[in-house]
Amino acid sequence: MTPSFSRAAALSGLCALVVLAACKQSKFKGYDQTDQGLYCKNIVEGKGKKPNVGDVLTLTLKYFTEKDSLLFDSKQTGQPFMVKLEKPAFKGSFEEGFANMGEGDSSSFMVSADSFFTRIVRGDLPKEVKKGSYLRFEVGLKKIMTMKELEAQQKVQTEKMKKEMEARKGIEAEQIKAYLDKEKITVKPSESGVYLIEIKKGTGAAISKGDTIGVHYTGKLLSGEEFDSSDRSKDPVKFQIGVGMVIPGWDEALLKLRVGSKVTMIIPSSQAYGASGAGPLIKPYTPLLFDVEILSSKKGK
Repeated sequence: MTPSFSRAAALSGLCALVVLAACKQSKFKGYDQTDQGLYCKNIVEGKGKKPNVGDVLTLTLKYFTEKDSLLFDSKQTGQPFMVKLEKPAFKGSFEEGFANMGEGDSSSFMVSADSFFTRIVRGDLPKEVKKGSYLRFEVGLKKIMTMKELEAQQKVQTEKMKKEMEARKGIEAEQIKAYLDKEKITVKPSESGVYLIEIKKGTGAAISKGDTIGVHYTGKLLSGEEFDSSDRSKDPVKFQIGVGMVIPGWDEALLKLRVGSKVTMIIPSSQAYGASGAGPLIKPYTPLLFDVEILSSKKGK
């Protein structure tokens, strides 16, 4: 199993600072140039081990134009930035640098923008990058792992996630029961486990599969924490019902109603986002509560 790289991640390339003894003076102030053409500058020298080709490196990485416009910052990805160390892709590429960085090192490299975008990104130069110019990379090497170590770590993380998800799955029914008891809700669930509590009975047209309906709604966790609401828009939310455009619990419950209905729906995760969850608030195996008002219905699309 190998780490996956986004297109932006590939931009970082793979590189490392070569010992200064192997460098010569370069055209960039404060930088030395290796015999292979890499412009390098040591910022912080760590005492950690150095990687081998094939190892996976966890990095912090930024790169800029020569005029200091930021083009990429690994911190903005929100996840550990990992790359697999390969042999240099071109003369003066940063793989040479990465290969000699140790854990704890921070280094800066000047790399040909033309070579980087044609050989690594395999695309045209961005409009803010001039042909023949260089990019400045600022790199911090945080951790080195062999592929075997990475696979072992991923296996532990996967097993941990499975246990957490099974635990959440096991307490979902208890969460729903506790909420029903607290709110003194006595309606019976459907066969799939959806609870439909009518607040106001609709007197308009019956909702049929394929109708385009307009609704206002608020989505909450059973704790009362709101995760979504149509109140953020003046206009009703419109969608086709019964054709998979919304979660299964919505398709099931709303097809039982008429225009003008106001309802509260309690939807188990099996009829919502299941084992995957959705976003930061809706964790795996999370039951959901929706307050919904049906405002309109139009036959067909």
